Amino acid sequence: MSLISMKPMLAAARRAGYGVGAFNILDYNSARAVVRAAEELRAPVIIQTSVKTVKFWGAPAIGSWLRELAATSPVPVALHQAGLRQG
Repeated sequence: MSLISMKPMLAAARRAGYGVGAFNILDYNSARAVVRAAEELRAPVIIQTSVKTVKFWGAPAIGSWLRELAATSPVPVALHQAGLRQG
């Protein structure tokens, strides 16, 4: 899969009556751990991060990590972009 929008992910969850976890990441390893846990549970997941983390690693690096992880994952992965605004 690729990164998907939270809107359809959350709409599907609402219709089916389940929640979607959102987890802050600090680095590539924590992002990978969150996605792998979601895969084990066969559950969609929302990745989010803080402005401080974005300032430390840079939005391009974080975006690259998440695109890579989502592309190889069988579960839906969305990104909460508040801390990743570029430009």
